[in-house]
Amino acid sequence: MIIEKIKIIIGIIKFNIIRIIYFNRIKAISPIVKFYSNFNIYLQKKCSLRIGKHCCGRSNILIRGENKSKIFIGDGVFFNSGCAINARKNIYIGNNVKFGQNVLMYDHDHDYKNNINEYLLQDIIIEDDVWIGSNCVILKGTKIGKGSIVAAGSVISGDIPKKSMIYQKRNTIVKSIK
Repeated sequence: MIIEKIKIIIGIIKFNIIRIIYFNRIKAISPIVKFYSNFNIYLQKKCSLRIGKHCCGRSNILIRGENKSKIFIGDGVFFNSGCAINARKNIYIGNNVKFGQNVLMYDHDHDYKNNINEYLLQDIIIEDDVWIGSNCVILKGTKIGKGSIVAAGSVISGDIPKKSMIYQKRNTIVKSIK
């Protein structure tokens, strides 16, 4: 318990130092963002990050902004360990969104058909009160409606209506080896 409190205190100090380094590109509604000490934020020039009140995150959180992207994180958002936000356009996360472990978000894909060094970009929008299970991948062009639940291990793309449960069926196949 004391170790966790120390990690949070170090994380609060680290977050405020990062805010100073990035000057006005990071806007936090509260100076106390409770990320454990081993989070990372990388923002290229002209990228911005806004974090609401009462946000917290566990170990190994990554927030990366490139290409003039905008990342908006609402109030009361929780990131479990290993979550990553990778933005080249815009990622919007509403209020009271909960992320399980190892959730990954990408608002871009490589344009492998035309030029592998270019990107296809589309916003990601996650509305309020969404719960995203562990090991999900949220791809460009995704909009998850208010109050929805995304089951663990899902790969999400496209529009998800509000108050929906999203899961992907998998069959376990067991074959003997000869």
